[in-house]
Amino acid sequence: PSGSITLSPNGSNILFSVVFAPTTSGTYSGTVKIGQRNILVKGTARVTPIDFYVTPSATDNVKIRPGDVTKVIVKADIGASLSKIVLDSMNVNFTYNDQLFTIASNNGIPVTNTILPGWTWTPNQSKGMLTVVGKGPAIVGPATGMSLFSVDFVGYLADKLVYTIATNAVLPTQYQTCLPTTSKGTEFILDDGICFVAGRLINTGTTTYQLHQPKPTPAVNEAKIEYGIGLDGNASIELVDAMGQKVMTLINQPHVSGNYEMTIDVSRLPSGVYFYVLRSGPYLEQQKLVITK
Repeated sequence: PSGSITLSPNGSNILFSVVFAPTTSGTYSGTVKIGQRNILVKGTARVTPIDFYVTPSATDNVKIRPGDVTKVIVKADIGASLSKIVLDSMNVNFTYNDQLFTIASNNGIPVTNTILPGWTWTPNQSKGMLTVVGKGPAIVGPATGMSLFSVDFVGYLADKLVYTIATNAVLPTQYQTCLPTTSKGTEFILDDGICFVAGRLINTGTTTYQLHQPKPTPAVNEAKIEYGIGLDGNASIELVDAMGQKVMTLINQPHVSGNYEMTIDVSRLPSGVYFYVLRSGPYLEQQKLVITK
């Protein structure tokens, strides 16, 4: 109880507790005043840091290719025994750019793979964030490199060279003082063989070859082009003028099957009628691009 307490005259007992939240290890003391009496209470605090991190780490300089699945494993280092603490739940949050990453799913549910025995991990995905709620038997510690679970990320083709994933582990409120945590995310590098710097992969999976009309039309400064690749392989898009002479190569590199979009700068091109031509495997198609100033 807290506040004013009325004691019964019949000698009944009232149980109360003294709560303190130390930030460092050591022995603490305090005084509880009951009527005219001062009661000295003492407590010993032990603060055990837990470091959460993922592998591969940023220092591993892992290179990814668009469409490939990259397994991210969440691990923890626990500095001492947790024998007097029942740590049987936690949340782990991933923050990422959803223009660069998606998460492998099964029937629309993000897939998490349990590694820590007896624990279950429930994912909840929102725009640019994945929260994974874990529950299981109490973790004892100490531990180094204790693997908790993994998440499969899929990188999109984008105009970035570095793909970053931030990680933040959250423990139950009652343990956040005595179990201070640090969390370290990771980053990946776009494979050297990929040089697509004007577009991105919209989704992977079963699709058909297709080339859409540009947006807007006519174009003034830039135009967006959407296209689909049916089979994994090389794809090229060339821009030609009305006489069929090549003006520039917009893209020429390997693609995974999926739908793509790209934005091209046309601000320096003269007004007129142009065509962009998609070639990939057995597929050949062109669309008209009108530029006006």
